[in-house]
Amino acid sequence: MSNDSIIVTGAAGFIGTNLVKALNKRGINNLILVDHLSSKKKRNLENLSYRTYYEKDEFLRLVDTDLTGKPSHFIHLGAANLTVRIFFSIIAVVAVRRRHMNKARHQRLKRSPVNS
Repeated sequence: MSNDSIIVTGAAGFIGTNLVKALNKRGINNLILVDHLSSKKKRNLENLSYRTYYEKDEFLRLVDTDLTGKPSHFIHLGAANLTVRIFFSIIAVVAVRRRHMNKARHQRLKRSPVNS
């Protein structure tokens, strides 16, 4: 990999694909794309211009052996399913707490005397 390359992880996802399209429109094609492709996501890369593509596991092995060189930029958009699950778990906890707080507030208001 050359020093002017840009590594984009999560490149076949919605945001990654659109980022690569935008870079291509600016004439930037020295891109190293990384993702874990399903057949559905593979279609997202069909009309993009890039230097090479690595599966996530293959790329991680290259990084471990320091064969990736020194890219000019590294854009990390890839997220493990665990990250997504943790994010939605946090949102669920916040929603439950908010609902519980609203219910408690409503009950306090019902019990308090009405000011005339």
